[in-house]
Amino acid sequence: MAETSMQEPPTAKQDEATTKRDGSSSEPHKGSPQPKPHAREESKKTGSEMGFEERIQAFVDAYSKEEYREAAKLCTRDWIVKSVPETLIQRLSKELDEFATAMKTSQEARAERSQFLTSLGEHISSKWRPCKVVPYGSTVTLLSASTSDVDVMVEVNLEGIEVKEALQQLADCLQGSFLEVAVCVPSNSVPIVRFYDEARGVHGDICLNNPVVVHNTRLIQQLCDMDARVRPLVLFIKEWARRRMISSAHTHTISAFGWTLLVLFFLQTREPRPVLPPATPSDQPPSDPATGGDPAP
Repeated sequence: MAETSMQEPPTAKQDEATTKRDGSSSEPHKGSPQPKPHAREESKKTGSEMGFEERIQAFVDAYSKEEYREAAKLCTRDWIVKSVPETLIQRLSKELDEFATAMKTSQEARAERSQFLTSLGEHISSKWRPCKVVPYGSTVTLLSASTSDVDVMVEVNLEGIEVKEALQQLADCLQGSFLEVAVCVPSNSVPIVRFYDEARGVHGDICLNNPVVVHNTRLIQQLCDMDARVRPLVLFIKEWARRRMISSAHTHTISAFGWTLLVLFFLQTREPRPVLPPATPSDQPPSDPATGGDPAP
């Protein structure tokens, strides 16, 4: 019977030599070229490198995938509300209330502003024309901070005088004798006199015979009085916008009044029940804060 020759298994060094010679190893070694990525991955760009059309197409491609559509379905209002711990909601509510209290104008400051408005009306009536001074804006709605403007509408009989000419006369009447600075700004969409007085610590705008601003103020005041949660939220959003320098029509951003309207609209359009009465009639009554959001009986 012929002897069967038994071959010993190759050693590690022999195996390494064979690999170096013909590159037949199945495992990639350090320094060996890696396989090229898929063509789609190779051409992938970051958002900053994409053009506008590419970004739109990338969004469409992503949303066309089934997993993105399923994820979008999960992001409903009920899912978000249920996922937020009650303790976090209570903490945020407490912090908003504390913020609103800190921002509130003091009784002394409100009394000083009231006295200023009385003196302003008396000065205009005695030095220019008989008039009625009507405050409007955040001073009336209590959505103002201690540094907010004092906005005034003056009801006066102009007797055929152009509004811009009358405003210039008013500015001349106030400048120096009653206010430190009073400048007519006729180029505004609503012509005004802008005033500033460091001694009194007041600044603001004066317009003539413009009852719309007074009606707007009364509407906002009534909406804020309907729910105790409204004013803290509006004050917070206004301060947030001011600190980010996006709260001035002079810089072509949304004005403080505009931010107020946005918050009120948001509260009027909540689902399933709005916090405030909507601008258009609805079968669904507004929520009642006393019952935790359920409609008032």
